[in-house]
Amino acid sequence: MPAAVAEWLRLLEACEKLSREMGIPHIGWDDGAALYALAFAVAAEKGEVVAVDAGAGAGFSTLWVLAALESAGAGGRLVAVEALERRFEKLAETLSRAPAERVRAEPVLGDAVEVIASLERVDFAFVDIEKHRYAEAFEVLTGKLSEGGAAAFHNAFIAGGQASLIAERARSMGWAAAVIPTGEGLLVVKRPKR
Repeated sequence: MPAAVAEWLRLLEACEKLSREMGIPHIGWDDGAALYALAFAVAAEKGEVVAVDAGAGAGFSTLWVLAALESAGAGGRLVAVEALERRFEKLAETLSRAPAERVRAEPVLGDAVEVIASLERVDFAFVDIEKHRYAEAFEVLTGKLSEGGAAAFHNAFIAGGQASLIAERARSMGWAAAVIPTGEGLLVVKRPKR
């Protein structure tokens, strides 16, 4: 195993353990692998990216996305948003230890929907905030997601109503939408290239 991969895996394991100890909900490894693949595909195509992890917790999902962007050779930034100060402090610590060289990881304390709205563009987003706000987050993303960009929404199986609304709205705009059947489900929407 390459040293860089081993370093990412150690950091992921430590962050997962920290999340469990602090009672912070986090994605499963299957969700992480799916996120990694999605973020890698977008970043490899675009080269320079603006990515968002909305509801970052202590940074477990952020690490998956950051590792994917780095592996794709992308440059740019990853904005990791957490609304709760205690979690945010751990997120900042986690990201300070990440072996990222090309992508600037920025922990942000605040409301994820507001932070997304403040960005000029988003190429990749992972949304894991309060489920009743998923449709609101999607509506903000419709004006921000770049052509060929993608967004993934966690817990698609338990956020069924919100997931259905998002999928229907995305398809009505000519976007692709599908649920990746991980343990908790990832709803993915992708804006087409023109």
